[in-house]
Amino acid sequence: MARYKAKYYESDKILGRLYRNVDEKKIWDEDIHRIINTAGPSVWDQLLTVVESEVNKYKLDVDWTRRSDEAWKIRGL
Repeated sequence: MARYKAKYYESDKILGRLYRNVDEKKIWDEDIHRIINTAGPSVWDQLLTVVESEVNKYKLDVDWTRRSDEAWKIRGL
């Protein structure tokens, strides 16, 4: 049985150019997947800090354990 091959074209519009010029490996290696000894917190740590400050600011009662389990289930789907 043959696999369906998506038909697409290489767009010359600005979004097409931007999309093709994104180097995901470089972004991952340099910005996201930092080694522990680099200066400054990782992107993930910065995100968690912002989320925790927002939760505290609005005095939200969030059951992280239950939400985490639910998130993993959704991710698995």
